[in-house]
Amino acid sequence: MAAVDADTDAFDALLEAMRMPKNTSEEKAARDAALADATVRAAEIPLGVLEACPELIDLNREIARIGLQASLSDAGVGTQMARAAAAGAYQNVCINLASLKDPRRDVLLTRADAAWARSVALHVEAENEILVPLRSTLS
Repeated sequence: MAAVDADTDAFDALLEAMRMPKNTSEEKAARDAALADATVRAAEIPLGVLEACPELIDLNREIARIGLQASLSDAGVGTQMARAAAAGAYQNVCINLASLKDPRRDVLLTRADAAWARSVALHVEAENEILVPLRSTLS
């Protein structure tokens, strides 16, 4: 919920920056700087969610390893939800960075790409660890 509230605040700051006057070169410069700062903040919120997703997938893998086998599908569902959260967060980072013309863009995108790649790789491992045993019980 904290991330939802922070995302709302970041979007409000972005709207506020968009509404800034841009009649003079000074106003344009101030508006551009405020837009860049607000855009970075708007990207940082889903980036934080994205960077948490690999840990969530790993936690579900651990649950699958040490938990009751009757609950193996619960760990699988948790893994799928973490993968979906990663995908949604990655998409939000990308859309927020699309218009940013600032050196911070590359730093944020590099972090997002790394977290996304890690989430995808862990998700594949988790599916092999969870789905294969679940399916094999039906043979």
